[in-house]
Amino acid sequence: MLVLSEKMNFVFYGGVSAVTYFLTKNVALRSTDALLSYIMNSDADANIKDHHTVKSIQCMLKKYKDMQDTHPAYESMLSVQEALKDLEDNIRNIKLKIHIHNSGYLTRFRTYDARKDNILIQEKIDEVMLRLDLFTRLITME
Repeated sequence: MLVLSEKMNFVFYGGVSAVTYFLTKNVALRSTDALLSYIMNSDADANIKDHHTVKSIQCMLKKYKDMQDTHPAYESMLSVQEALKDLEDNIRNIKLKIHIHNSGYLTRFRTYDARKDNILIQEKIDEVMLRLDLFTRLITME
C-alpha cells in the first residue's frame, strides 16, 4: 500500500506541475503580448483623414468639361484632373492596405498606423490645391 501511495503522489505532483507550467506559460505569453501590443500601438492613429475635396473639385470641373483646347486654362484643367486622379488612386490604395491589414491573421490584432498615409494624402491634396489655384486664376483672366 505504501508503494501505491508513492506512485499516486508522483502522478499527482507531476500532473499538478505540468498544469502549473502550462498555465504560467500561457499567462506570461498573454501578458507579454498585451504589453508589446500596448507599446507598439500607443501612438498609432487608426483614422484616415477623409477629405471631401475630390468630389467638390470634380463637380467644379464638370462645368468646364467642354472647354476648347485653345483656351489658356485648358492645360491647367488637365493638370488638375491628373492630380485628382492621383489623389483618388492613393486613397483607394490606402483603403486597400487597411483592408489587407485588418484581414491578416497576426496584423488584425494591431492598430493600423495611418500617420504616414495621412501625410501622403495631405501632400497630394496640397498638390491638387496648387494646381486648382492656377486653374482658377487662368479662368478668371479671360
